[in-house]
Amino acid sequence: MGLDITVYKPIKVTDAEKIEDYYVLNEMPELNVFKELAFEKKNSYHDLDAALKELGRDPEDFLWTGSSYGEIASFSYLDTKHELYEAYEFLNENWASTYFESKEELFSSSLYNDYVRRFASVMKKFGYRPRYKYFASGDMKTYYNLNSARDFAEKWVKITIVDPPVVDKIETCIGFEEVGYQRKGANKKFYEDGMWDSPCVTDMKTLNSHWKKYFSKQTPESKGGWGSGVEYNKEDNEMREDFKRNIIDKFVEGETFVIYH
Repeated sequence: MGLDITVYKPIKVTDAEKIEDYYVLNEMPELNVFKELAFEKKNSYHDLDAALKELGRDPEDFLWTGSSYGEIASFSYLDTKHELYEAYEFLNENWASTYFESKEELFSSSLYNDYVRRFASVMKKFGYRPRYKYFASGDMKTYYNLNSARDFAEKWVKITIVDPPVVDKIETCIGFEEVGYQRKGANKKFYEDGMWDSPCVTDMKTLNSHWKKYFSKQTPESKGGWGSGVEYNKEDNEMREDFKRNIIDKFVEGETFVIYH
């Protein structure tokens, strides 16, 4: 897991069926600056909305949590309208903080008492029988926690859709090849500002501003965000020089673009 920063160069595509590296313009409108290299391609998608509607429910009721591809394709969702959804969210967020060496320690913890106050009755309604003992095979030790409660709630709120119907679309795309790459190297401010998966950078002015703001100095005062916890701990000068060498020096305005993914 971690941030990838890539410099891509759009290319002229002569065989749309063989191209593997491409982006769909409707999904990334900032790449319309390269529309003279665009091509039409038939893409296939799983119609997940149709599969969810077959359950007799509004697709907006479900939160996607992951996908798996192989011989079969499966898609996991959480039912946000289920009575146990809030209990699951609480347990999923806090279960790792409820490892105690005795049942008494667990019962006296604020997390356990918060769980009981808010969710014990609804868990009982759906048939949950409390189990607190947990054997950790890794360190051959017994703990007391809320793992079983989390697992129970998950079985009620999680759904998996297997091999949903497929629809074909003719879409305008841009093919590309890699000309520059860097693994991680951003400061906490980058993640705090939600820059991961932000629109592609297509001009040098914006790229230079990102270099100065996110890739030239550490920002310990920032809160960070998703991904910041696994960032490299680099010195400021190392951050700055790496980004210049790997990204800035490989970027040519009008011919390339940069993506944080």
